[in-house]
Amino acid sequence: MRIEKQLISLLIIAIAVALVYSDILWRFDRLIYDTQIKLFASEPSKDIVIIEVDEKSLNMLGRWPWSRSIHAEMVDRLATVNTQGLGLNFIFAEPSLNPNDDEMLAKAITNHGYVVLPIIIEQGESSLIETLPLTSYAKAATLGHANVQLGKDGISRSVFLKAGLNHPHWPSMALALYGLKYPQRLKNISGQRQKNARSSLKQQIMGDYQAWLPFYKSLSGFQRVSYIDVLLNQYPISHFKGKYVLIGLTAGGLDYVVPTPLSVDKHPMTGTDYIASILDGLIKQSLWQPVPVLWQFLITVTLVSLSLLIYTWLPLNWALLSSSLLSFSLLFLNCFILRQTHYWFAPSAALLSTVMIYPFWSWQRLKNVISALFVEKNRALVTLNSIVDGVITINSNNEIDYLNPAIIKMLDAKDMEIRNNYKNDKFLLSTATNETSLSKIIKHSLESHSVQEFFRCSLKNASQSTLTVNLHITPLYDHKAKSIGIVLTIQDIREIMEMAQQLIQKNKEQDALKLETERARQASLAKSEFLSKMSHELRTPLNAILGFGQLMEMDDDEECPLSEENLDYVGEIIKAGHHLLDLINELLDLAKIESGKIELNITTVSVEALVKDCVTLILPMAQKHNIQLINNADNLAQNYIKADNKRCKQILLNLLSNAIKYNSKQGTVTLHGEINKTTIRFLITDTGSGLSSEEQDNLFKSFERLGANKTDIEGTGIGLVITKQLAELMAGNVGVESIVGEGSTFWLELPIADNVENELLV
Repeated sequence: MRIEKQLISLLIIAIAVALVYSDILWRFDRLIYDTQIKLFASEPSKDIVIIEVDEKSLNMLGRWPWSRSIHAEMVDRLATVNTQGLGLNFIFAEPSLNPNDDEMLAKAITNHGYVVLPIIIEQGESSLIETLPLTSYAKAATLGHANVQLGKDGISRSVFLKAGLNHPHWPSMALALYGLKYPQRLKNISGQRQKNARSSLKQQIMGDYQAWLPFYKSLSGFQRVSYIDVLLNQYPISHFKGKYVLIGLTAGGLDYVVPTPLSVDKHPMTGTDYIASILDGLIKQSLWQPVPVLWQFLITVTLVSLSLLIYTWLPLNWALLSSSLLSFSLLFLNCFILRQTHYWFAPSAALLSTVMIYPFWSWQRLKNVISALFVEKNRALVTLNSIVDGVITINSNNEIDYLNPAIIKMLDAKDMEIRNNYKNDKFLLSTATNETSLSKIIKHSLESHSVQEFFRCSLKNASQSTLTVNLHITPLYDHKAKSIGIVLTIQDIREIMEMAQQLIQKNKEQDALKLETERARQASLAKSEFLSKMSHELRTPLNAILGFGQLMEMDDDEECPLSEENLDYVGEIIKAGHHLLDLINELLDLAKIESGKIELNITTVSVEALVKDCVTLILPMAQKHNIQLINNADNLAQNYIKADNKRCKQILLNLLSNAIKYNSKQGTVTLHGEINKTTIRFLITDTGSGLSSEEQDNLFKSFERLGANKTDIEGTGIGLVITKQLAELMAGNVGVESIVGEGSTFWLELPIADNVENELLV
């Protein structure tokens, strides 16, 4: 029971959170908000005066629009008194037919010094546009937007105190008026900030500092004066001293109207009245704003959780009364928060969740009335429908009562076909000893009240297709232990048997593969061991040959000097011996690498010293082959790498010597480098004949010389193999890029050394 209550509580809280997130109850929230507007509405500020362009003014001054000289005269009159600010709610976007009129009005606005003109963001022919006053007016006045924000229901309750096209850079007219003489007031304006105060999209109205309006008690509450009365001195001009003055159209059909909560189904509020309402809220510091979303969630969850706790403390018969009291308490709390903090908390989600607690809490008692038999039957039916084995229930008359979806799929037949075939003894069960119809076996089980099992038997249906199955027959009994039928379970084991055969075959293949792998490993070890021993054995006689050859070459016996021909022969012996020694050393290196016995001394290596040594050693070979050697690796001079100095030099010398040997006549070999974030790459570019894609694929294979064995260039084809393996042992790599007919670039990449200074000090 406790777990059920906890689950219900979590469900109620989840519903409340979902209602807040989806804002699906916004109509009810707006209704409550509109009620509170009327409840908390105050008298309009006496500091605001509206000069109306009314029917009386139109009758005396003529049809609208009037000459701008008339407005200039009005502005000049108001400039004689110290007003807080003057708002002209007229769009002066087009020049007057008489340019002198525009000059007069611009001059009047400049002389006044505290005039606000409207900006309208509206839909043009193909895109949104900002309609601004004429440039002369805009320079003389302060600009503010006069856009109205409509809610989901088409009613305006709020305004963006700042708005604009793609960026909220214009204050509202009311905000501009409010801060005309005291700009410091604009630093602490209230309003809900918008997440996307800037837009990366084109043609989008962006707003910020959204404030909700409390409005005022009466639409006629603002002080109103007819335009013509002020112009004809029929109203004392001193009355405007220290006031905010708004001049706008109020005559029917001229100004835009704004639907507001206080004007629905009544007289719509004019745009000038709406601006006055915003200014009224700014003066009184009474503008409202919604509770931030996070606080909305927290307050709602807290209130719903408190309601749940009260329900757990009170008896169920008190639940309805407590639900009503809680609802009224939530509304009172909503009013209290709004009155004290000017923050609007949307209560509908919390109210609905609180009301829902009662039926949910009662439901847990009602559910115990549900029959346990129905629950068990439903559970059994769901289970039977979801299992993969076929299930058939048969009553005491040996007739099918139920077939689960698995058996229908297994027998590939419709429900009635299976029932008819069973009744006509068309399902045959074959075991190792005999073949019998399925209905007879089940009949025997019904009569004997015994459990029967058949494993790995064949079941034939009416279409003569055969299934390999395991079959179980279990009797069913009622509460008096009377047999009421049986349950037949059929398990299709064809896939299981196929998988077993595949597993057996796969195990055999894996065993054979392991055996072949072990044989290959043993052969590789034997080869490496043989090469290692043979290399050592060959060195001893070869060193003797080289030693005696060098002695013969150095022999200075004057009595029996060697002829020039014999000296040439000795030179060839020594040359061949050195070549053979190089081959043996390469084989020994290859054997050590493959057997894992090679030892590397990884240290911090100076790239400058490494390149200098390699160039010095290879230069004689380049000169001998008439190849120009170019060292362009100066950009690597101040860097260090982590490598075995000896093996790194061996790799570079091998690549340089190959570039010289396989180059074209009088070609060039260029050594240059690249520095990456963690590695340094040495590049050796030649001007040889280049390599095809197929040759590049076989380049780093053992004993592969790519046709060089048909030339007089000496080698075994394992130098590049050793080079690549040594580079990989030093956490590097070797590669090639080549174009046939243009040349090749071999590269060696090794890691840059970290903490070089500390290692060098050590």
